[in-house]
Amino acid sequence: MLAFMEDHGDLAKHFTQNSYQGRQTINKLWEELTEKLNSVGLPNKNATGWRKHVWTDYKYRAKRKLNRNLLTLRKAGVLSNDLPPIQEGDASDDQDIKCFAVLSPSPLDDIFHDDLPTVSSKRKNSSSTQADKGLKVEDESLTLVKEQLEQDRKFQHDVLKLLKERNDEDKAFHKSVLDIMNTFLKKI
Repeated sequence: MLAFMEDHGDLAKHFTQNSYQGRQTINKLWEELTEKLNSVGLPNKNATGWRKHVWTDYKYRAKRKLNRNLLTLRKAGVLSNDLPPIQEGDASDDQDIKCFAVLSPSPLDDIFHDDLPTVSSKRKNSSSTQADKGLKVEDESLTLVKEQLEQDRKFQHDVLKLLKERNDEDKAFHKSVLDIMNTFLKKI
């Protein structure tokens, strides 16, 4: 199934042209995949069964596993935001990696973030999806601004601390210079 999806990336991403011909093409590809999978001896399913109950659920589980791994590694401080984490020792890791390679160049893209459908999920209106993405971007922006302000506050605190220590050092220096001058004045 993954090899077929690699060959037909539009099918894996569920990309359809908004036309009758585009839907026909996608349906023909699913019928072709159904014939191949059923001929191998796997459980016989129709195109809808393979499409909704196998592929969509597989994508959802792989995405959920990847997000859980990311969260665990980020909480542990092991992962920077640049690296995609995969737990080792799981036999399905290669399949998960292939699944995300088919769907997107980087599994860390927010394309999949909480919008993979399951069989029981309802479709969202496009306007509400756009509004949700807008809120998400706004929340992320506010979080970044808050982090920047906290870092600036810490920097200012450190600068004030250094200036205070420096002033104490300057006072000590000037006091020692005055003591030396007083000593010389007494000798003269």
